[in-house]
Amino acid sequence: QPAPGFVTVQIVQASPVENAPDLYAIEDGEENGVIIRALTVDGRELWHTLLPASVPSPLVAEPLAADTDSATAQAASVDNLYWQGSVADALGGVVLQYSDDLQDSWLFRVDPQTGQESWRYASPGYLYLDVAMHPRGTVYVVESTGYGVSRTLLGFNVATGALERTVPLPTAVSGIKNYLGVPGLDILSPHAAAPGAPMIAPDGSVYLETALTSVITDQGP
Repeated sequence: QPAPGFVTVQIVQASPVENAPDLYAIEDGEENGVIIRALTVDGRELWHTLLPASVPSPLVAEPLAADTDSATAQAASVDNLYWQGSVADALGGVVLQYSDDLQDSWLFRVDPQTGQESWRYASPGYLYLDVAMHPRGTVYVVESTGYGVSRTLLGFNVATGALERTVPLPTAVSGIKNYLGVPGLDILSPHAAAPGAPMIAPDGSVYLETALTSVITDQGP
């Protein structure tokens, strides 16, 4: 049974690793945070842990002035988190995805033996919910930044959180050439490819499909 004020929102089957749980039950308490319960296949609980509903904002680089109103300071220095999904990793742990008040994204990884947070990643943009887990221990996810102008395939070492791979996705250009019939007056804007889900091939390579659409209207004579 979930804790009071919490709802079980997902059951995640763990990777078969020695001394690791068989299942994870994810309970969302909204402003109270998220509880992760590590379970054996017969329902016995090994441990549970509470991930917070808010974290210090990575955007605050300097201490706020001493005379700043405390409520304003707290609002400026804290990101409220909203659970988006969870996926088992190749080492027996679980990775949780969140968004925050600014619609930026976060990754949290929880250790299968201790139930403690192993690492976290605060994205400067949006992380797509489609995640691929490499059997050698890398988690792949696509990140969108610059209001969709740039998208990159990221690969994190699932044990340490170290960013090991960055693969920029191709970009396209859309807009108007010779605007209002004026030769050479072009209004063009770049945008990134629409990504599919990353996938792991049998040989261990990582691939994904992208859709590039360039729509250019020519208003010239």
